[in-house]
Amino acid sequence: MDIHTLFEQLKQKDTLARKFHEIEAHVLTISNYQVLFKELLDQIQLKFGVPLVWLSIIQGSEVSKLAKQLSDKEIWRERINIIGREDLLDITAHQMTPA
Repeated sequence: MDIHTLFEQLKQKDTLARKFHEIEAHVLTISNYQVLFKELLDQIQLKFGVPLVWLSIIQGSEVSKLAKQLSDKEIWRERINIIGREDLLDITAHQMTPA
């Protein structure tokens, strides 16, 4: 790997870190959990330019009860998914970090 490639990778990682920091700074100011989830998903969609963002939350986790309340509402049905741990591991091929 040459120095140019290394420099480009460093720039890409720095850009990703900046975007995540901007999202984090934005959502940390929110005190209403419904607004928090909406803004988190909207900000990820905006900052990373992806057409659809959703959360998959492991069934039985601490946040799953809160997410279940949201996912019962029509607006959240396509954006919040409650999934069993084994099902999520199967979908992700047991990878806990992005490839």
